[in-house]
Amino acid sequence: MVPVYLCLLDCSSIQRYVFGSNKLKANLGASGLVEEIYRAWIPETLAEMFEPRGASFAFELWKKQPEILALAQNEALLMETGYLGGGNALLLFRAGARENPAETFIKNWSGKLLQHAPGLRPSAAWVRTDLDNLAAGIDAVFAALQKNKNALVPNTTICRHGLTANCRLTGLSAEVQHPFEAGQWISAEASAKLQQAKAASAALAAKYQPVLQGQYQFGEEIENLGQAPTAENHVAIVHIDGNGLGAQFMNCASLAEMRQLSLGVESATEYAMRVTLQRLIDKMGELNEGVLQWPVQEKAGPAPLPLRPIILNGDDVTFVCDARLGLFLAETFMQAFAEKPVIIKKSTAAPTAAATATEKVIKLSSCAGVAVIKTKYPFYRGYTLAAELCRRAKQNARRDPDSSWLDFHIAYRGLSGPLADLRKQLYRIGNDSLLWRPWKISAEAGMESFHELKKAVKALTDPANPQQAWPRSKRKQLAQALTAGETRTKEFLDWMKARGLTLPRMAQTAAHGSGWQMRELKCTPYFDILEAAEFYPKCLLE
Repeated sequence: MVPVYLCLLDCSSIQRYVFGSNKLKANLGASGLVEEIYRAWIPETLAEMFEPRGASFAFELWKKQPEILALAQNEALLMETGYLGGGNALLLFRAGARENPAETFIKNWSGKLLQHAPGLRPSAAWVRTDLDNLAAGIDAVFAALQKNKNALVPNTTICRHGLTANCRLTGLSAEVQHPFEAGQWISAEASAKLQQAKAASAALAAKYQPVLQGQYQFGEEIENLGQAPTAENHVAIVHIDGNGLGAQFMNCASLAEMRQLSLGVESATEYAMRVTLQRLIDKMGELNEGVLQWPVQEKAGPAPLPLRPIILNGDDVTFVCDARLGLFLAETFMQAFAEKPVIIKKSTAAPTAAATATEKVIKLSSCAGVAVIKTKYPFYRGYTLAAELCRRAKQNARRDPDSSWLDFHIAYRGLSGPLADLRKQLYRIGNDSLLWRPWKISAEAGMESFHELKKAVKALTDPANPQQAWPRSKRKQLAQALTAGETRTKEFLDWMKARGLTLPRMAQTAAHGSGWQMRELKCTPYFDILEAAEFYPKCLLE
């Protein structure tokens, strides 16, 4: 029996912290600070605790040997990492006769966050158990963490008051000088984010250098993602989240399984982003010929990419891109993410037999929300919309296990109110709906397949197919007819049929006749198709 302290770390409201500014550079720096919470400041705190005493600890060993509990095999070891993932960090400290090392660590670690990342709200809990009862101890420390989060919301920023101006980036008290603009005052939180942005960009570029190969670079300005600089332009905020992984973690029978699941999900996310970047780079030649517009580069160097990852945290992914790439990049990432199932080696041992190993295969799937908003629109509200779209897509995923779904919303104007109210105002015609979405990410034919949407978009916009390609003016008239209901749509389609234009057929539906079909209520797939056609370049449909 080896007594240990389990220490569980978490941070609340990370999304609000990361996306609390409309300046992309500040968002990037905030994301970099969030990564530093565990990647840098945990080992730094541990080193300050143990190295002066000549004691040893193992921060990275769990990644190399996830099936081994080092504290059980090495009596000189005082700490090892349980796992890092899902926004949490689980640490194991050997229990001694004197101090509580978990309590000391929490105090020192949270102090670093106050100093280096003001605004972040850390949460922590610890319990004492032993390695023979590790599963029960993990359940207990998660319960303790939830209790602590409900009991206290720490204030980690200086409150606003009448003696200081407000920060133009965060709205908080402006108490420090801007690190890059002389004479400007901003909040300590904004200053920390801006100072971290360059390091965050360098770390991301180094991580994906085998794909970028020095030819492309990630941008730091939301205005420089390939939009037309002189025209009204839009960006797409894409939020992707894995399906059911919280339940998968809860179903893990041991710490070794939790470690393997965490590492497997992280590997799948990195793989999916590499594939997404490579497919984008392969299309850059065509995109730069008439789709994307870039300001003239003042210095020679790598070309900018119209995609910028902001959060890559396990199965939680958010990136921003040119609006015309949002649907394409979201689908590409989700397909690649599903290509890498997680293999977990399960160890079992009978009382009179040697331990044997069996494998459990966990198929990965995800849901995505794509929010197309104006470039100048408040970034946090755009992210909130993308996250709400993702949650809406997950409702379909719960009914269809191991499936991936995508929902999108195009905000030509501003946003006001929750998604349900927006859609009721903009897409309901009495008891009928203009919405067919969300769409299932699948290459198979089906009335909900995103593949069918792309086929229909191509048919409507491809000049090589005169029987189905509609001029843009006629597509706009079709959209107006759809908003007037089924009767007006049928009259318009009869008129267009006499002129040789028909709607593209979709699998498992007869909606091409009147434009409408009865599902849970009467709805049409063609309004989704018409909206997507405005933000799906032809070269990406090939």
